[in-house]
Formats: sequence, structure tokens, C-alpha cells
Amino acid sequence: AQLAEALEGLPVSDLGVPVTQLDAVLESLERSVSHLAFGFFESPYFLGDPENESVDDTFDLNRVTGEARIDRALVPIFIVVPKETETHRQPFRTTFYAHGYGSLNLEAIAFAGLTANHGVATVSITAPGHGLPLGDDLRPLLEAVLASSCLAPLGRAIAEDRARDLNGDGSADSAGLYFSAYMFHTRDTLRQSVVDWLQAIRIVRSWQGHPDFPEGRDWEPATVPLRSSRFDVEFDGDIDGDGDRDLAGDFDGDGVPDLGGWDVPYGQWGSSLGGILSMLNTGVEPAITAAAPVSGGGGLFDLGLRTSLGTARNPIWLRVMGPIVASQPSGGPSPQTACEAGSRSLFFELPDLSERARTEFACVSEASLDEGDVLFLANLTNGETRCAAVGPEGRFRTQIPTSRGDRLSVLIYDDAVGRMDLGTCRFDEDVEEGEAPDVLDVIETWRSGNGDGDGACGTCAVYQGQVFEAGSPLVAPAEGLGLARQTPDLRRLAGLAQIAVDPADPINYARRVFLDPVMAEDVTPRTRSIMVLNTAGDTTVPPSTGNAYARAAGILAFLPPDAPIELTDYTAPSRVQGAWGQPTPDDVLIARHVLEGLARLERHPVEGAPQFLFDVDDLSEGRQFFSPRGNRQLAEAEGGLRPMRLDPPLRWGRVSARAIDAFGDPWRTRGDFEGFSVVLNAMTIPNGQHVLLPVDPDKVFDEGEYLLNAIGWYLASGGSELVWETLEDPFCLEDSSCVRP
Repeated sequence: AQLAEALEGLPVSDLGVPVTQLDAVLESLERSVSHLAFGFFESPYFLGDPENESVDDTFDLNRVTGEARIDRALVPIFIVVPKETETHRQPFRTTFYAHGYGSLNLEAIAFAGLTANHGVATVSITAPGHGLPLGDDLRPLLEAVLASSCLAPLGRAIAEDRARDLNGDGSADSAGLYFSAYMFHTRDTLRQSVVDWLQAIRIVRSWQGHPDFPEGRDWEPATVPLRSSRFDVEFDGDIDGDGDRDLAGDFDGDGVPDLGGWDVPYGQWGSSLGGILSMLNTGVEPAITAAAPVSGGGGLFDLGLRTSLGTARNPIWLRVMGPIVASQPSGGPSPQTACEAGSRSLFFELPDLSERARTEFACVSEASLDEGDVLFLANLTNGETRCAAVGPEGRFRTQIPTSRGDRLSVLIYDDAVGRMDLGTCRFDEDVEEGEAPDVLDVIETWRSGNGDGDGACGTCAVYQGQVFEAGSPLVAPAEGLGLARQTPDLRRLAGLAQIAVDPADPINYARRVFLDPVMAEDVTPRTRSIMVLNTAGDTTVPPSTGNAYARAAGILAFLPPDAPIELTDYTAPSRVQGAWGQPTPDDVLIARHVLEGLARLERHPVEGAPQFLFDVDDLSEGRQFFSPRGNRQLAEAEGGLRPMRLDPPLRWGRVSARAIDAFGDPWRTRGDFEGFSVVLNAMTIPNGQHVLLPVDPDKVFDEGEYLLNAIGWYLASGGSELVWETLEDPFCLEDSSCVRP
């Protein structure tokens, strides 16, 4: 109730909770959650200075000697503890939730009520460089609003994040450098995220049954310096205020740790970036025995090539393909242009962390830049040249390799299209000396200024806080490789970049789940299982990458039945051909264009709806109907349409063990075995959606609530129970009317 009252006055959509679903989310918390806990822990930081992130930061670690450059980072942690029931008691089974790209640990609040239904506590931490981008004005307001509902610690926990101002604009930039074209930094940012998770898991494991203190240990008093506050937080270890230090992990002061333990199984899940990190964590942390990554993927640079997410594309591809130099006709002076109406605005298109920035450098007349002209761009520092034909309205676009500060020169040749080779930027051989087209303009200085008044605008001649004075030499505001798309150079770079990020790519750890499970001396070996859940038509993390991970993990069989016996763990049984008309489940996905996942290509139209995707798993068992546009559910009685579905549904999985250890057919998902792993391609809407959304009672069939409960059930069972195999009627989970005993 306190949380509901406080959230009414806050921008909850920025916390990962859609406003329209807030009431349902709060209801799930009220029903299943006892209390929330917020805190901080120190984690070894290998990237350099956690307060001053740079694209040059990488791990400096000698694997032979063990020497490393190490700092310390303060990591926010958020814990959701279920209510006790007759069957679920403290210490609760625990799952670790990894949040999405640009978000923070509090995102877990949208889903933790559903996992708590099944007696599972949730632990979430904030990834490096992430947080809620609060300005200095909003931060104290947030704390004051929450303090009025007796939730001041929540305000401090939200305010103390890991986002920093990276571009000098005065605002924190969540995930500003997490993904970028600087591949070694991207690689090690992912690895640092895993280090933080390993540290969190060590802490939670120590709360009960540790060999050095099997009965538990008391909280250790500490002073926590908070960057967002003028004061440090003094923690005396006394949770319940009775004057004595309490047991570590005991947040309600009843003498029992609320969750965790040394020799107990743990779960792991998350969505989007959280799905990627869940795949990584499961591959390296042996204490995790059940995982359910949602909309994660393997083959990171393939993901980077295909994603439609602007905040991931901008920092990578604008750097690789830029700086871009382009033009457009001006509609008159505005905050974006100093050019008069009818003239042409010439500008740079640049990456600004995860966003994009446009800054104008010159205005030219219509007569000086018109269709048929050629723009010639030269980097006077490195000797590179590029050229572009000018199209209607004086538009062109080109790019050039630069380092920041390189001198540039722009020449505009009159009516030169057809007389200059645009590949070499040289005039054709039949253009005799002295007959070259006229040069209409030469631009070698900044002509547009920054500021107010004539010849200036607010975004002109400025980039990441650096202002370029009008009349000063024209220079490249940013570095970039200047590679054109669909070229051999760009493809070669993509291959090299994948090699660079390989050490942090989930696909390289996939077989360590159950085919070659990761082990540790202080962790009891257990069956380890994973539910790989992709959302059909996802263009943010394409399902091709999630299914690629499932192949590498040994879940999605891709070899025909006559493959060599040494490859049995990847070989489909012969029954696949008879059931679905293809030799392998991988071929089933290919034939139904699940891996392609682009509704706009109209591969599987239904009458009245050409842009529908194919539903191979039919997890709703026919309960979902959709509007003709395919962007929302619509009851059948109101004209809702049914997408094409596979019969029987695929829902492909196996026992979580090597084929030789499976005690029979490994390609089964029910029966007497300790764990099952499965790959799903869930239909949310037939034109595609990223991740599962929280509870939405307005839907005809709430696939979010159903599948999130299915995940909670799977994690609570340690990966041994799939609800559609275990329950006679699993759809009680669609309204949370049943829980795992």
C-alpha cells in the first residue's frame, strides 16, 4: 500500500513498469510479497575508474600471474521477499533477475510478484553504467515524495545508481557506453557485469550454511559513501532496531535468513540485456541450476547487425559508418538550423553515446547545391576522399574516415554527375584538363555558429559540449571509420568485431549449462536446466540469435537423424519428419520463417491480415486472436483473427544432460528426470514484440501473466517442471489462480 501511494506521483514508466499495468503489478506484489530490501555491496571493478568511464577502459589482467588493475564499485542491490505460506517458508528459494538495457535493478518489481507466487525470492542488481537518469533537481524531489510515504530508503536506493554524465550535458547517461563500436570496451563491460553478479551470488550464498559459519553470521557494520548525498550511510547491522546486530540475510528480524544459503540451488532470469546476461551467468556460475532468459541471444555481432534498437545501433553503426555528412533543404531558422528558408543545410550526423546528434556546419544557396551536382569531401589530415551525387532538393549523404579534429574540406562541383566516377572520386578520362566542372563553393571553415542570433542556432557547431567557433577551420567533431554499408570492408569488420567480443558472448558458454557443466569445489553438482524463451518477430533481439544460443546449448537439434553418432547431442530424432514434415526442429523454424521473424515480408498471411507471423509453439492453445494489423489482441467475436499455427505445437526440448546420460531418449520434456531444457518462440502479437510485458488484465488472453508464471514455476521446480507438461490445466496461471505447491 505504501508503494502504491508513492508510485502515484512518480514517472513509473521510466522504471520499466508501463503505467497502464501498474495496478495489476501492484496487486501481484500485495498478494505475494512480504517486504522489499534495498542495499549496496562492493564489487571488484576491473574496467578502470567506476566514476569516470571511458571507451578506452578494458580489463588489465594477467591470466598467468594473476596480477590485475582493480578498483572497487558500489553496486545497488534490490531484494523481493515472498510472503510465507504453509508450503513456502524462509529461507526462500532464490532467483537472480538481470534487468534490461538502460534500466536498473528496480525493474524487477514488475515481475517479482509473479515469481513470489511460487515461493521464489528475487534478487536484482544494477549493471555497470546503468541507472535512472535523474538530474540534480529531480533527485531531491523523488526522495521527498517517497519519504512522505515512509519510503525514504527507496528514494536513496533509486538515486544512488551507476549512471554518470558522459557527454557533458549535465544529465546522467544510463548505459551510455555499454554497447559501442569500441569492441574491447563492450566485451569487458559485459564481463564486468558478470563479475558483479558473481559477487552478488557469493554474498547471498553466505547467508546460511557457509562452512566457516554454518549457523549464519551477523551483519557487519559499515559506512557506505553515497555519491548522490552529502552524507554517508551508517549501517550498524541492526535491522529491527532492538540494539543487537541481526543475522545476515534476515531483513525482517525474525532470526532466520529470508533467502539464500550456501548449498542450495539458484535460479536466473531476465529480459533483453537481462536475457543475455542470464545466459552468460548460467554458463559461468555453477550455483545456478535453472535459468529462463527471455529475449536474449548469442552471436553478439550478428545481434548488433540485425537489431532495430536505435540506442544499440547508434553507438555502433554511426561510429563505424560515420561521421556522416549530409544535407537537407531548410525551412528557415530554428533551433536545428541557422539557414534561411530555401537554402541548403549541411550537417554532421554523429553518435552521441546511445543517441544520435546532428550539428550544422554550413548553409549554401539553392544555386550552389542542386540536383546533378557532386559534393567532394576531403580529409586534409589523413588524405581520404569521398564524393556523393546531389539529388532532388539538394540532398546528399556520404561519410569519411576521421579522427576527432581532422581538417576537412568540402567542394561542390556544378552538374558533375556522369562526369565524375563516384567510386574513385576522379573525373572520367574523357573530361579534358581545363574542362572540369565549375566549383560552385568551397567550405573549409565552420560557417554556422552556436547560439542565438543571425547565422547561429542552438544545436549548430557543437558536439558533446565542444563549441566550434564560426570562421574556425572545419574539423571532424568525432572519430569514425567512414565505412559504407553493404561493402566487403564492413563485412570484414563485423567478423573481426565478433572475434573481439567472443570472450563475453553467451554462445561460447552455452554448452557449459548441461553438456559440459561448469563446476566448482564449493558447489554441489546438480542437474542444470534452461528455458530459452524468444518472442516471435522480435526485431530488438532477433529470435535468430536466441535460437542460435539454443543450438549451441544442445537444445535445438539441427542435424538430421543420420548424422554421425559423435554428434548425437545435436541430432534430431526421426519422428520430427513425421510430425512436422522437416528433418529437424531447426528446419521447422526455418521453414516457418521463425528465425527470419519479419512480419512485413508477408510470409504467412491470413485472410484480412497479410503481415502475420507463424505461431510454432501455440502456447495459448488457440486462445489468442488478433486485430488485422497484428499489433494487439482482439476477441474472436469482435473480428479477431487467428494466426497460422503448428499442430502439434513444437515446444522443443530435451533432458538436461548429455545423450549418453539421459537414460533413454534425450529428446523428451516429461517423465522421471531431474531437469528439462526447452527453447520456445512465444507469440505475443503476430507482427512481433520484444520481451514479455507485465500483467495486463485488459487482454483477451494475458500471455505475459501466463508465461511469467510459467517461468516462476520452472524456476521454483529447479528446472524440472514445464507447466504444459505438468499441469492438467496450466491456464490457471493466466490469472495467477494457482501456484506451485
